[in-house]
Amino acid sequence: MSKNRKKQSPSAGRWSVILDRSQSVLLFLLRYWRLWLILIAVIAVAWILRSIRDSKVVQAVGSPVELKVEREHRIDVTPEEIRAVKNIGEFEFLRIQTEELAELNEAGILGDKQIARIYTGTLRIGFDLSSVPDDWFVAQGDTAIINVPRLRLLDQNFIDETRTRAFYEKGTWDAVARERLYQKARKRMMKRVLTPANYAAARRNATGLLTRIFFDMGYRFVVVNYTY
Repeated sequence: MSKNRKKQSPSAGRWSVILDRSQSVLLFLLRYWRLWLILIAVIAVAWILRSIRDSKVVQAVGSPVELKVEREHRIDVTPEEIRAVKNIGEFEFLRIQTEELAELNEAGILGDKQIARIYTGTLRIGFDLSSVPDDWFVAQGDTAIINVPRLRLLDQNFIDETRTRAFYEKGTWDAVARERLYQKARKRMMKRVLTPANYAAARRNATGLLTRIFFDMGYRFVVVNYTY
């Protein structure tokens, strides 16, 4: 080896390496230029689609659409159906069976006499629609307004005389005395059964039944007035 040969500097070596690598990258890009072109096109299309989507979202948020839902609640109730309810006539809402021991004592010339009998009766509380006027029912949209009679004792002769039993009898008693004993038992039964609490229970039953009937016809609200 010649002593006069010059030694290469470090900086010149680095530049030579950089130049060689740049040439390699350039050759790679030139060789696969179609691949790079497709990649750029895909990125561009994705960016355009994203821009269009964001534009639609902004437009939708900026211009709200008011949605209005209308529901039609139509009730097809014929006059015949209303008359059918009225034609039922007598409605019973509370039934109470009771017994009463009634007695009479009288002093007579031939000695004192006494009679005692046990009466059995069934008291029924309700009303009768057969006599109400035609405007007893009024429809206002989805509301049914019903005007019915006040609750009362349906049968005044509620004592079952076939079940009456003699408890004690001394002396002779005519038909007038026996009728007086009957009425005494009847009044006691009415006083014991026809109480505000029992009328309130019958009224609850009446309101519940009428409400169910008109609910089944399609009404959403039912108002029951005891007016007659």
